[in-house]
Amino acid sequence: SLKILATTYRALRVQCDELETRIAALVSVINPHVSNIVGCGALVSADLLISIGDNPERIHSEAALAHLCGVAPLPAS
Repeated sequence: SLKILATTYRALRVQCDELETRIAALVSVINPHVSNIVGCGALVSADLLISIGDNPERIHSEAALAHLCGVAPLPAS
């Protein structure tokens, strides 16, 4: 019923909020500067840090990071 769905949604929303708070705390410990990027919240910051991994030396330029993260612009004809 709709009441069960609403109750489940509220419980899951609380769980998501708690997890996002924990992720934000972890990101601020690992690299507090990444969350200062405009438009980069806790989840995007965590995704960027995961993409970079334990070997940041392989990221030799901004373009390389953009390509790795999947945000490099596509060539247009």
